[in-house]
Amino acid sequence: MAQQPFHKAQAALSLFILTRWLRTLRGRTRDVALTSFLWLLAIWLPLWGAAGADPLDTDIELWNKTTIGNADGAKRGSKITEHADLRLEVRYDPEGDFRAELGGRLNLFSANGAADDLAGEIELFKAYVETADSSYSLRLGNQIVRWGKADEISPLDNINPEDWRDGFVRHRTERKLPLPMLNLELFRGAHTLQMLYAPIFLRSKIKLFDSNWAYFGAQAEPTAVHQDYSHGLNTGTFGSRLSGTIRGFDYSFSFLSAPTGLPSLKDLRPPLLGAPPAFSPSLADLADFARRTGQEIEMAYHRRQILGFDFETVWEELGLRGDVAYVSREDFFTGRLQAVREPVVRYVVGADWSGVENCYVNLQFAQSVALDWDAEILFAERVSNGFYGELSQEFYYHNLKSGVRALYDINLGSYYYNPYLAINFWDQVNFELGLDLPGGPRDTIIGAYRNNRQGYLILRGYF
Repeated sequence: MAQQPFHKAQAALSLFILTRWLRTLRGRTRDVALTSFLWLLAIWLPLWGAAGADPLDTDIELWNKTTIGNADGAKRGSKITEHADLRLEVRYDPEGDFRAELGGRLNLFSANGAADDLAGEIELFKAYVETADSSYSLRLGNQIVRWGKADEISPLDNINPEDWRDGFVRHRTERKLPLPMLNLELFRGAHTLQMLYAPIFLRSKIKLFDSNWAYFGAQAEPTAVHQDYSHGLNTGTFGSRLSGTIRGFDYSFSFLSAPTGLPSLKDLRPPLLGAPPAFSPSLADLADFARRTGQEIEMAYHRRQILGFDFETVWEELGLRGDVAYVSREDFFTGRLQAVREPVVRYVVGADWSGVENCYVNLQFAQSVALDWDAEILFAERVSNGFYGELSQEFYYHNLKSGVRALYDINLGSYYYNPYLAINFWDQVNFELGLDLPGGPRDTIIGAYRNNRQGYLILRGYF
């Protein structure tokens, strides 16, 4: 316990130095800024390790991705980007039924090595208190809650907002952002009843324009946008989930009422003369049409209710899982320039297998069926079928892993391939080299970024 004042002083001083450093970023070159950041890590991380003392525990996680690519060939895009994501978590976990966690997150963005394209932010991340025993768990504060069993494409994982500024190519678990909520779990035998309430709605993070992964695409010229976004108590999220296990078969039933994390378009005013922007317009075409016709784009975060069921079990050497979701209202946009909302059923079933030398195969099939349908709906089909999969193999004493992740929409013809090589020779630091390869028709969600093909290097550090 004698080391706790030192531990707290280190936290305060580190946060102060990071804040002062961010204020001086403007006007520095990219190399100087990133070099000073690395020096800061080199100096302070050993001190953090020395400061650890029960019942306090500190974790530092660094994720840094450098990319080089075409940037959609657009003048508004960036051919070279860098994103450093540094997360610091301090946990207080004494013996007993009480624990707490306080975490912060530092994001640094740069584009094309230009000093005026450097941007940074410091924000609160996980921060909660929890009391628990054998019959219950009550957690209050900033937290991340995941529902569903499917990997990457679960239709039930809708509680927390996500950070989309690196696009859909970043893993979904890494995109998740904490949400202030009350989370109560009641345990009885093999069954758990979970009830949660988040009084304030927080939207996902995404740039609308001027980014490789902007909502309207890298090519879209910025135009006026108004987002119907409220922090009121009537915009909160609430839900419940009953889960259990019967003879090795894990299952759960869930209900969630929450606004969508990403905004949807409201109606646009049709032109007085002539046709709408294109027969099969992309989001960039719609933004350009609004700009040319002097319209402000209206966007909204609509509430929806989701009834869900998921399961997971093992059959011989296969892991089997599945998610099913009934969504009361899904947002769509039509060629008449009108927004519509239709009920949708989505499900995912999949299996994975781990073989010798950590060979891993994961294959999932997903289907989405709109129960009502407007033939003029854009960017989607009434019935959509797709696959998500991953194949990987470890070698050289498990220090290297090569693999490929893939997402393919059968009906729309859009896809995303991600071949990669992970380098894991060190316990606390690993690297990943790979390619992000999206493609498909430009009037599909993934195909809109079809020229955003990029190579990347990811550095992950755990201290």
